[in-house]
Amino acid sequence: MTRAAGGVRTRATVLVAGAAAGVLLVVSLWTLCFLEREQRAGDEAALSASCRGLAASLNHSDPARWPARVAAWPGPPGMPVTVALYDATGRRWITSMPAPQKEKSGSSAPEVGTMVVSDAGAADWREGAANRDAGSADSGSDAQRTLVRTALSGREAMELVRSVQDGGPAWAVAEPVLGAGERVAGALVMTLPMAPRARALMWTWAMYGAGVFAVWLAVTAAVYGAARRLRDRLRRLTQAAEEGWPSAVGPGMRDAGDEWAALARAVERLGERVREQRARLHREQVTLASVIEHMTAGVMVVDRAGRVLIANRPAVRLLTGRDGPVKGRLHADVLTDGRLARAVDHALATGEGDRMEVAGGAGRDLRTDVADVALSPLLGERGTVEAVVLVAHDVTSWRRVERMRSEFVANVSHELRTPMTAIQGFTETLLDGALDDPHVAREFLTVIHDEAVRLNHLVRDLLDLSKMESGHTVLKFERADVAQIARASADGLRWTAERGGVALAVDLPEAVMAEVAPDRIRQVMDNLIANAVAYTPSGGSVRVTARAEGEWAVMCVEDTGIGIPPEDLPRIFERFYRVDKARDRRSGGTGLGLAIAKHIVEAHGGRIEVESEVGRGSWFTVRLPVRRADGRPA
Repeated sequence: MTRAAGGVRTRATVLVAGAAAGVLLVVSLWTLCFLEREQRAGDEAALSASCRGLAASLNHSDPARWPARVAAWPGPPGMPVTVALYDATGRRWITSMPAPQKEKSGSSAPEVGTMVVSDAGAADWREGAANRDAGSADSGSDAQRTLVRTALSGREAMELVRSVQDGGPAWAVAEPVLGAGERVAGALVMTLPMAPRARALMWTWAMYGAGVFAVWLAVTAAVYGAARRLRDRLRRLTQAAEEGWPSAVGPGMRDAGDEWAALARAVERLGERVREQRARLHREQVTLASVIEHMTAGVMVVDRAGRVLIANRPAVRLLTGRDGPVKGRLHADVLTDGRLARAVDHALATGEGDRMEVAGGAGRDLRTDVADVALSPLLGERGTVEAVVLVAHDVTSWRRVERMRSEFVANVSHELRTPMTAIQGFTETLLDGALDDPHVAREFLTVIHDEAVRLNHLVRDLLDLSKMESGHTVLKFERADVAQIARASADGLRWTAERGGVALAVDLPEAVMAEVAPDRIRQVMDNLIANAVAYTPSGGSVRVTARAEGEWAVMCVEDTGIGIPPEDLPRIFERFYRVDKARDRRSGGTGLGLAIAKHIVEAHGGRIEVESEVGRGSWFTVRLPVRRADGRPA
């Protein structure tokens, strides 16, 4: 900014100074020419007037008195003229020159008035040398002789001749001198050398040039000062405009009272508005960035060059599967779904929006994130597509709920149809005549009874699960020993374990007190121990333990059964999900036990965990808080 202002100052100074110099030069040349022309015209007029005046004083007088009159003639003021008198034959007999400023000692030229008359010319006159040939007189150059002849012919003449004094150019005027009877008695020639007048003119020119140069220097200095002040004001205005800081203008400019003051106040008001606008835009940007960043929906903006301008964390997670920032990168390099990248290109090219469902991450199953993406192009002032906005909603839980609902309906239908089909089939067989055979009738009625019991258990579990999920189940908490609850559950299933050849061990050395709903915790342990016994082959073992860990009461059920594959572990707490569907159906389970157990534990504020290895067994751990959520002691 300083360099630019200095350039402005230099250019302004050079421009104005050059213009002033040009104008002054033209005016000076014209003035000098005018002065020279006026001086020449004045000299010519004065010389002619002086010559006519002297000739008039000599007319009709005795020629013997001419020298005295010439010597007494004062001459034109300030003009060093030389006077020469010629007789009627053209001979020069008097020559007078201007008197010196100071009389030289020993001079033979007497001073009469202001003119000095030479003696030689007077002697010639006194000796009556009237018969000299005019052609042989020392009358000067041809121009001078022409002037003498013109004057002797009775006419006035003026010519440029050679000066008698210095041999330089001079103006010469010739006038006839009349005698008796109006006859020409002689010629008067008056010569004005140009050299002294030229020196005087040159001195005048020098003084005038010095004055003009002084004026030019003054103008240049004034312009430089004005340009410097202009530079300072422009610098302050530029700084105020760039920084948007009103105080940069300064009170000196605001209070100047001229146009600069009005401009400074306008710039100050503009700076205030710019600062307010900048602050408002900054607040809006911060607010918008904060809102976008904390939105649960993913937002990504891609410009028309295909680069990502904005992408919040949900968008990065749902659409790119990356952990780092993606701003500034091409969308084709970060979007994991090729269909979505092609849809963005299509929207940038045509301005048409779109909507699709994509799977995040590298996989495309329901265990990955599923996003519903809406593409909306942003149009500029001319209707061109400036960017495309992608809004992604995480619908993974919705799709999982839909899948679970579909599976639930299918499983419920299947679980209900199986016992009902068995009941209907055996009943029809009995009605068709099997009722008459007591042995067959008893066997069929036993099957019908077992299926009815199983159907009753299924409906009961469904009702319990529905109540728990809806929050309608009321748990009656009391202080109880969860180790004794685990022991009672193991004792109730010991006969079942022995019948299957499974050793059921209980390791409960001390009491573990917690505030729980005892009947619901018994239901959890019944489900876990029953599953462990059911999925442990003959010769295996099941071990039940309980212990206190700080603020938690921990119960574990370990078995040496077939184990659970890693891909099935995340889903074993879903309703009707079975790892070994054939065996579970033979064991009489409904597929809802673990789902119910998880809801009961979470209703207590605890959590249930599982670890498993195929072929080695499974480890279920139930963690229950010793104190209730409201802080009451157990």
